[in-house]
Amino acid sequence: MKSVSVLIGFIAACAVGEPVEASNSNTSAIDLPEVFTQFRCRNSDNPNGIIFDKDTVFANAQAFPDRETSGLSGYPHEFANFQGFVWDFNTWRCGNYKPLLEMPVFPDGHLYPWNVNRNAAGGEQPGPARAIYAAAGGIEFCGLIAHTTGNQGYFAKCEEI
Repeated sequence: MKSVSVLIGFIAACAVGEPVEASNSNTSAIDLPEVFTQFRCRNSDNPNGIIFDKDTVFANAQAFPDRETSGLSGYPHEFANFQGFVWDFNTWRCGNYKPLLEMPVFPDGHLYPWNVNRNAAGGEQPGPARAIYAAAGGIEFCGLIAHTTGNQGYFAKCEEI
């Protein structure tokens, strides 16, 4: 009951613009979710994880091609989601829109040269991590995944840290 009275006092103080002082009582504090700033992608080559800055990944996604047709690199291409991932971002659109697209991303934030043949001399390999996004009607970031074994095989969702 004390928690309710503390909450009512807090709301009343906010309504009249009064500063709210911290209490030294033993009442439990409300745990607010931490705002994450990075993704960690783990795989066999990087068991401690590859770290990606969230804002950089989001900005890269906005620069991705907004079409389903692959460039010379083979990206973007459809992400079939055989593993049945549930997305943490833009959940309605990412869960209901087909196709979702995948595009390589890198920890240093550089954009993958999607319209350059990756098998030609100097072509860049895609690495283990992929941003998943919906593109029709504007880019919507869905999530970040990485291969679990080097640069091939199954994917795992990257964790928010």
